[in-house]
Amino acid sequence: MTSKPTNKLLYDAIKDRVTAYLIVFRELKARYGEDEAKDVMRSASRAHGLYMGSEQE
Repeated sequence: MTSKPTNKLLYDAIKDRVTAYLIVFRELKARYGEDEAKDVMRSASRAHGLYMGSEQE
């Protein structure tokens, strides 16, 4: 079982990542429109997942 400080560090790290993704999405949306912003974020998320998956092998 993880300790409370570890849980807080994990929560804070996830919150920071979500905030960064939201800021990037909003900037893309303002520049290129919502559909393009979604497409870019979806593609980047998939690429990140594939990269992380390949690192585990």
